[in-house]
Amino acid sequence: MKIEYKLSKEAQKKRFIETADKSERIKVEFNPADLTKGQRKILTEAHLPNWNELGIYYVDYEHYRAPSLEHVEAEYDHELSIEDIFKEITKQTRSYEKKNTEYLEARKAYDAECEKERKAEEKRKAEKKAQRKAEIEKELKECETWIAEHGSDYLKRACGAGHDCTRGYLTERAAKEYPDAILDFNDHADWRTRSCPSVKALDLRDEILKEHSDAEVEIVWLTAEPLNETGLSKEDLYDRDQEFTSHEAVKVLDPNFGEDNLLFYGIAD
Repeated sequence: MKIEYKLSKEAQKKRFIETADKSERIKVEFNPADLTKGQRKILTEAHLPNWNELGIYYVDYEHYRAPSLEHVEAEYDHELSIEDIFKEITKQTRSYEKKNTEYLEARKAYDAECEKERKAEEKRKAEKKAQRKAEIEKELKECETWIAEHGSDYLKRACGAGHDCTRGYLTERAAKEYPDAILDFNDHADWRTRSCPSVKALDLRDEILKEHSDAEVEIVWLTAEPLNETGLSKEDLYDRDQEFTSHEAVKVLDPNFGEDNLLFYGIAD
């Protein structure tokens, strides 16, 4: 059987001077038959990690992962006798038992906190899902009501036959409620903040807010064209982007059209 331990720098110097041995680690081999019963009992209960190194255990806490039981190797300032080695093994075993209890308690607390967070996350997801479901149901009800009261014959027939006519519904509604605006159903528009807006833009903003008090209206500098068209290829979009000239615009977010469907009014120079 073999036990290893590490010498301190000073002990290494001393050993080199006395024996010409530069070894940092000392390896002690012995026959268990030569040990006492008490020493063999210590070995049966010992915790000796990493090639039977002598040292001490500790619990490592890091905020981003679970606590873990770690072992740090000790350094000795002198060479150890067999009796010294077994004293160190006993100390290490007691260190393990104490720190293992601490580790198990810390791990239990960590696991409980993880479970608490998991349940909280599940609850948040369930609430978000339920909220989204309610929003969809509300939007569908709003869509059905509007189409029944204001929609074209075509839209009523298509929806009545069970077809998804979201684009058609929003397009018709935008034409009635925001007759001069462009609906960005393709989500293609882009913009940046507008400094010193024109009087035309300010007047239009005020007019829209009078008619639609629940809408969010902002004057912007439009840098990509709003689109509500089908069948456009990548080449078509590229050509449109190349032809587009940035200009002042009024952006409208109306909750009746959903968060993803913006409307834009271009402001002529």
